[in-house]
Amino acid sequence: MRRLFGVMLLSVLIFTACGKKEKLVSLTPDQPAYALGKALSPILSALDPDSNKVLVTSKYFDITSGEVLSKLQANFGNRTEGLKNMSPEQLKNVIGDIATQYADERLLLKAAKKAKIKVTPAEVDSFLNVQYQRAGGEEKLMSGLEENHIQFDYFKESIKKNLTIEKYLDHIIETRSKISEDRIQKAYQEFLKDTLVNVQHILLLTNGKSDAEKKTIRNKMAKILSRARSGESFDALAKEFSEDPGSKDKGGLYEDVTRGQMVKPFEDACFSTPVGKISDIVETKYGYHILKILSRNPGNKPLEEVRDELVKKLENSGSRSILNDYFKEIREEANVKLVGF
Repeated sequence: MRRLFGVMLLSVLIFTACGKKEKLVSLTPDQPAYALGKALSPILSALDPDSNKVLVTSKYFDITSGEVLSKLQANFGNRTEGLKNMSPEQLKNVIGDIATQYADERLLLKAAKKAKIKVTPAEVDSFLNVQYQRAGGEEKLMSGLEENHIQFDYFKESIKKNLTIEKYLDHIIETRSKISEDRIQKAYQEFLKDTLVNVQHILLLTNGKSDAEKKTIRNKMAKILSRARSGESFDALAKEFSEDPGSKDKGGLYEDVTRGQMVKPFEDACFSTPVGKISDIVETKYGYHILKILSRNPGNKPLEEVRDELVKKLENSGSRSILNDYFKEIREEANVKLVGF
């Protein structure tokens, strides 16, 4: 889940669960993050380290501008210079996103600790070796960190915490993505609706064509569409013009088309164009199509024949939805609010 949660979730301070809100973190003038805050405060006053405004509130902790600045400085070092060129609105959006992500991170680490999720030193070292390879070697990575004033110990600790979050999110997905029989039955009922389409189509190929050539081809298809809608035989037009060798001689006919069988724009037209009507021009990676829907009938495949397919679809479509729902839950439970701007 590293790709879903993102690099921005590398944190500044180790979260420790407790019954009371944690002590607010502030900056002192000798810290680089303090200087960063002073440089950014004329753009966004909420970042003035002397006022140290609370930017996020929750039941368990509050996050101050000092913590967010520390996070920025620790993660990005010299690259924070780019923030000084942002407009107030741009900077507000960036800081708001980071503060919210930081709150998510702390909630996830709290939950991961409760779930007894652990990351071993070997797992950290393995991930670190991948970073060495991507950077062109250990020396280059260390040099890059040094140039950006990012401490190696902080970098390594951040890897551990990020891997902990990754493991915990995998655990959440695995726990919540178990497909119940009730969900399978509901998916099957949906599958039985409008799953078999008999359709005729005409295809004019555009593979390898220039933009000018494609424009000419589209104009040609527009004329064919006009003729079809005026009452000419779709069957005859397909046999004359279609460049689809699989259906041309059959008047462009495809029988019993099901969801997932055709490319997405073609499928969408199959299931959205009214029966008996001719679609608008549909563009796919193959070219321009027009479709005439002959019929749409409920499917008749037994559940056991399509069970594996339905389960796979439910699993593939569920991960992001599961995480979105979970993040919403933990934020609501903790009463997380973005404030201070």
